[in-house]
Amino acid sequence: MTRGRRGASGARRGPERVERAVARVERMAKGGAGVVRLASGRVALVAGVAPGELVEVEAGAARDRGRLLRVLEPSADRVVPICPHAGRCGGCDWMHITEPAQRREHALIVTELVEHALPGAVVPAPVAHAAQSPLAYRTRARLLVRVSGGAARVGYRAAASHDLEAVEACAVLAPAVARAPVELASVLRGSRGEGDAEVAEGAGGRPVV
Repeated sequence: MTRGRRGASGARRGPERVERAVARVERMAKGGAGVVRLASGRVALVAGVAPGELVEVEAGAARDRGRLLRVLEPSADRVVPICPHAGRCGGCDWMHITEPAQRREHALIVTELVEHALPGAVVPAPVAHAAQSPLAYRTRARLLVRVSGGAARVGYRAAASHDLEAVEACAVLAPAVARAPVELASVLRGSRGEGDAEVAEGAGGRPVV
């Protein structure tokens, strides 16, 4: 399979070969994607997968990023994300994976990074400290704001892109700042431009921008 592609100047550079394969997810990687080995032996990083799943994916020859087409054998670690933006928003890569599996995979990633940095060293098993709750625990966030035609849209950058995934509330933010996206959109109505907005829970549980 081939697809046309464009260079940095926008000129078409000719067809790009796309490889499609059915493969098992070997492990999860730093950054939230799963490691999948294609039929050619090449490794691709694929978002939205869970450890051990059998999946159908595709990837361009010039990139190590793959795209999930479908899950053929779901993992026992897979769950239905509570957030309707999961999979599109770039904020929560693993919301489709159970909390115990998230801790396990994070520990494996840390171990691998330390072993890579210290070849031959005996690395003790890291201890993962879970948040008190899998939801409503983050007290700060960086939001993306875009205003067009006087209307403000606020949310997060979409997964692996600079697109805006607008949200009205964020399930992982603490109650004091969970409604910050819709409140900022109201305050910034009629302004111009785009940029980042840092929000945090301040003294007394009040939101700070």
